[in-house]
Amino acid sequence: MLRIARKGVETTFFHVIVQGISREYIFKDKPEIETYLYLIKKYCQTHNVTIIAYCIMNNHAHFLLYTEKISELSKTMQRTNVVYGRYYNKKNKRVGYVFRDRFLSEAIKTEIQLLNCIAYIHNNPIKADIVRKLNEYRYSSYNDYIKGQGIATKNTIKIVFGTERGYIEQFETIHIDNEEEDFIEAFVNIEDKNNEIIDNYLSRNKTTVEEIKENEEKLKSFLLEIRDKKGVSNRKIAQVLQIGREKLRKM
Repeated sequence: MLRIARKGVETTFFHVIVQGISREYIFKDKPEIETYLYLIKKYCQTHNVTIIAYCIMNNHAHFLLYTEKISELSKTMQRTNVVYGRYYNKKNKRVGYVFRDRFLSEAIKTEIQLLNCIAYIHNNPIKADIVRKLNEYRYSSYNDYIKGQGIATKNTIKIVFGTERGYIEQFETIHIDNEEEDFIEAFVNIEDKNNEIIDNYLSRNKTTVEEIKENEEKLKSFLLEIRDKKGVSNRKIAQVLQIGREKLRKM
């Protein structure tokens, strides 16, 4: 079990999510992913925020952040997203919003949530069927901890594990023997869970909301998995696709 001081656990760890507007692929290639990662690392350092874990997917990204002041977290995410938005629009010759919201955040309130949040973030590419093993995905912090590099500094490791000695075995264990489903039910509300299901489907199938709306076969496949197998409601699907619920009920 990780040795985490109880002081501050309820107020200093935050799960942060950023998502592309209309689920657009705002991290679709290596330059975009690496630019966002560079920026968030830069502004985390500026505002004394520590990145505990991260995973950047094509249309969204997860971060587990540690800070003594919530105001510094807000400043970090605001500056990161504003600068990245300018870069993204210039690179892609577009205008308008890049992110769906400024960012979403939720406080980690227990030690179990902290452990499972780390596993949950790193498991995103596997849930999306992008890779089969955690160490195969390039844009998460999983390999940083395994190799003791990147964000896995001595300070970060001590924040999570209490000591840097022998932490890898503990780190690997939380990804194998964890209560991730309990974390999802207790920590991520149903709206966020449904968003995650849809985002992972889009990433896995390399498609967009617009393409699904315009292609009946793609729409049928989408409904088969998202609604019939995963249980996402017609209301939520209609909201995402911006089509009538009556049409969905008939399909």
